[in-house]
Amino acid sequence: MLNLKKEIYKKFFFTLVGVFVVLFSLAYFLLKDLLLSQLNPQHDNIILIMDSYNTIWAEILIAFVMLGTVAFLYIKRLSDTLLEDVQHLSEYMQAINNKNYEAIIQIQHYTEFLKIALIFKNLVKRLKKKEKK
Repeated sequence: MLNLKKEIYKKFFFTLVGVFVVLFSLAYFLLKDLLLSQLNPQHDNIILIMDSYNTIWAEILIAFVMLGTVAFLYIKRLSDTLLEDVQHLSEYMQAINNKNYEAIIQIQHYTEFLKIALIFKNLVKRLKKKEKK
């Protein structure tokens, strides 16, 4: 079995880095070839133009790293809230398993988990009635 938290981070990280490396490399080298093919080799400003070109790509890299960091923090926050609700559901199911039918579940973030909790509550009512008989 895989750990959900580790899987989310791993897939996000490898997807983000993989897409960036492919797109960055492809764009950098294609544009560099295009730029060099348009310049006259006798042109004195070739070094200045290539320095400017590399500076622009360094700025693009910095912007991507910043956006990637923001996206990673958002995914981490999303994952933490998701895991919190899953933990509440797990604790509630464990309480039901221990025949503690008065247990309280506290879903705080996602309506999907709230719907599951309501189904469990209805199930608990039925189990409680069955046990009384």
